[in-house]
Amino acid sequence: MRKSLVVGCIVLLVVVGLEGTHTAQAIANNTGAITVGCDSVQIDMTYDVDRNNTGTGREYHAYVVTDGAGTVLYVQEYHDPVPSHFHDQFSHAYATMPRLNPIVAVHISYAGNGFPEQVLYRTVGSCDSLPWAVGADQVPIPSTAVVGAFVKTTPIYSEPTPNSATNYTMEAGKTVWVFGVDPSRQFYRVMLGGVFFWVPVNTMGPNYDEVWQGRPLPGGVVVNVSTSGSQTGTGSPAFVAAGNFPVNSAPVDASAYTVQAGDNLFRIARHFGVNLLTLASVNGISDPSRIYVGQVLNIAAAR
Repeated sequence: MRKSLVVGCIVLLVVVGLEGTHTAQAIANNTGAITVGCDSVQIDMTYDVDRNNTGTGREYHAYVVTDGAGTVLYVQEYHDPVPSHFHDQFSHAYATMPRLNPIVAVHISYAGNGFPEQVLYRTVGSCDSLPWAVGADQVPIPSTAVVGAFVKTTPIYSEPTPNSATNYTMEAGKTVWVFGVDPSRQFYRVMLGGVFFWVPVNTMGPNYDEVWQGRPLPGGVVVNVSTSGSQTGTGSPAFVAAGNFPVNSAPVDASAYTVQAGDNLFRIARHFGVNLLTLASVNGISDPSRIYVGQVLNIAAAR
């Protein structure tokens, strides 16, 4: 369903008169969210079209969904009169099924008529049944970060404020990277699968697995943590499937590593800072593309 509320003639004249006094923004005042699934995308966005990037009194913009292989799963393009107000609310099955994580959706206004391309909304998702693209989930991890565990089920928050809770939840027992607290010390800044978000401090505690052994969570203040996997613009935070991401969770100075579901040797080598071929050689792996769950890799010998 697409509702269009075209601004009336009087308002149009006012906007035209102000055109030279402000920088036009693509898809201004956008609110709502784009939610990606494993076989379809759901769009619920309200916005204004504000710039004439076609030179014909219209704005050329689109919703585009791609997977980790760069395959276009869905695209819907519009040429809308400027200025206009729209509410897009619909779901649509992908034209092609995704093969690799991550699944990325954007609302984009194309370059043209002297305007650069602008991405006004970006969200990232993943499917448990799909492998990850090589290097897609690589995010720099500071030495102060610690993997913690949820002690209770909680919504995830787009900002470190009580009114920014989303419909997405993290279950008790799941683990994520913890980077520190917000200035109020009421929320932890955490990451899962390359995506950052916030959770209340009382929902998390130390991770008592054999790797982290209850290491205290970091208490330093962090702000404006960014990553190529995070959302820009407004709306809900990027969603990823809850679960453990073993390579991201393993200390980089570990001497050995047990292969988990979803791992690949390239990502493991990159995480531990060792050469891929050396890691394969010292572990008797003739084909670096073939490793198996439960296989114990000697990391120390590859250093």
